[in-house]
Amino acid sequence: MERPPSPAIGSPAFHPPVGVLVAQPPPPTRQPDPGAEAPPASPARDVQHLDARHAGITRPRETQSEPDPAADKRPRLNERQVWPGSVGVAGGLPAEPGAGAAEDRLLAPEGEVPAPREEALAPGLAYLNWSIAVAADPSQLRRVPPDLLDPALCQLAVREDGLALAHVPLRMRTRALSVLAVDRNGAALEFVLPSCISPALCWRALRQPGVPESVVPDVMRKAMWRIAVNEDGLNLGRLRPAERTRRVCLLAVRQNGLALARVPARWRDEELVEVAVRQNGLALLHVPPELRTPALCQLAVQQNPAAALLLPP
Repeated sequence: MERPPSPAIGSPAFHPPVGVLVAQPPPPTRQPDPGAEAPPASPARDVQHLDARHAGITRPRETQSEPDPAADKRPRLNERQVWPGSVGVAGGLPAEPGAGAAEDRLLAPEGEVPAPREEALAPGLAYLNWSIAVAADPSQLRRVPPDLLDPALCQLAVREDGLALAHVPLRMRTRALSVLAVDRNGAALEFVLPSCISPALCWRALRQPGVPESVVPDVMRKAMWRIAVNEDGLNLGRLRPAERTRRVCLLAVRQNGLALARVPARWRDEELVEVAVRQNGLALLHVPPELRTPALCQLAVQQNPAAALLLPP
C-alpha cells in the first residue's frame, strides 16, 4: 500500500509538529496605488516566534522604545548620597514619603543598621520599626524619638548590649535595668546612677573578665571586697595592699584557708593561722616556722591527712 504524499509546507492541510519553528513564506507584495493615500506607519516588528500551544499561530513582539530620561522626575542616588534618616553621610536628597528604604539598606556602611523612616507611618508601625532597629543594633536607641521611647524599648536594647544603658534617659535607669545591664557587660557600671549602685552590684561587674577596677567608685571598694572574699577567699589577692586589713584577711581565710598565702606578714598571728588551718590543713604550708606548734600541726593533720607531708621527718 502506497503512502499518501505529504502535504506541502504552507498548504491548509499541513500541520507542523508542536514546538517546531517553521519558516513562513513571505506575504505577496502589493503594488501601491499611485492615487491612494499612504497608510499610517506601523510600529517596528520583531522576528516572529511560534506559540508552542497553538502551532502555526505567531505573535508579533514590538520592539521596546528607548526610555525618555525626562519622564522620571524622581531624584536619583549616586555613590556618595544617602536618603535622610539612614546611617551614613548626612544631608541626602529629599525623598518621597516611604521611598528609598531599599537604598537605605544598600548604602548603609557595613556593620550598621539604617534607622527606620518615619514619613507617613502610623505610631504603632513606627514603634515596630524602631523595635526591629534596636534589636538589630542597640546603639540605635539614641535615635529613637522621645515620644516613642519607653521602658520596654530600653530593656530590649540593654538586653542585647549592656552598654546601651548609656543611651537610656535618666528617668528610666531603674535598679532592675541597671542590674540587667551590668550582667550583660560589667563596664556598664559606669552608667549606673549613684542611687542604684551598691557594693554587690560593683562586685557583679568586677568579677567579669576584662572589666577594669576603675569603674568601681572608691566609696564602694571596701564593702565590695568583703563580699568578694566571702564568696571566695582567694579573691584576697585582688585587693590593693592597703585594702588588706586584718578583718578582710580573717574573712578570707575563714572561707578558704589557702588564702593565708595572700595575707600580709604583719597579720599572720596565732589566731589567724589557726583559723586558716582549721579550714584547710594544707594551709600549714604558709604558716611561719615560729608559729608551727605541735598542736597546730596535729590540727592540720586531723583536718587533712595530706598535711603530714608538710611536717619535718
